[in-house]
Amino acid sequence: MFRDTLGYANVYGPDVVRDYIDPLYMAELLPALRRVNPRLPEAALFEAAYRLRHIEGGTVSKKNARFMGGN
Repeated sequence: MFRDTLGYANVYGPDVVRDYIDPLYMAELLPALRRVNPRLPEAALFEAAYRLRHIEGGTVSKKNARFMGGN
């Protein structure tokens, strides 16, 4: 389902270049946002990426809760 319907690809973990400072895989974030939201303007996609990277307030657990839709 993920590969056929959503266009996901399997990648072996050690083959993915990681930045341990920034947990988001930015090389794929904007292209993924474009695929999921093809009708949104570029400005909205950049705003979404910005908000994902700059979640405001408190501890890591509070930021995680806010990201997941909690308080």
